[in-house]
Amino acid sequence: MIKIVTDSACDVPEGLTQEYGIIKVPTHIIWDGEQYLDSVTMTADEFYRRLPTTSAIPTSSQPSMGEFRQAYLDAAVQGATEIVCLTVSGKFWMPLRRSVRRWCFRWVCLRLPTWHAPAGWDQRSN
Repeated sequence: MIKIVTDSACDVPEGLTQEYGIIKVPTHIIWDGEQYLDSVTMTADEFYRRLPTTSAIPTSSQPSMGEFRQAYLDAAVQGATEIVCLTVSGKFWMPLRRSVRRWCFRWVCLRLPTWHAPAGWDQRSN
């Protein structure tokens, strides 16, 4: 079975996440010294409601390799023999790819250009 793992920065619509059993690894949002997990401890609605009420500028951080490793293990528990990983950032994938080779499934990581992913999701969700 093939499982899809993505980071939340890809903004895969919840309907597609549910329909295809996609595993989302949340991006970290840092705001006023507090850390939140995208779509877990802070929703997009909460983010945009809070934005005009503060002068603090939020930043973000990609999920750690450990968080992706856990997502891959979760996929394996769900029966995955192959994983397709979709991410916005490809900065740290070489170390992760080396560690994934030790596990018992094939793995492909696709970096989605930020200008392309939202247009594709919008078209698919209509």
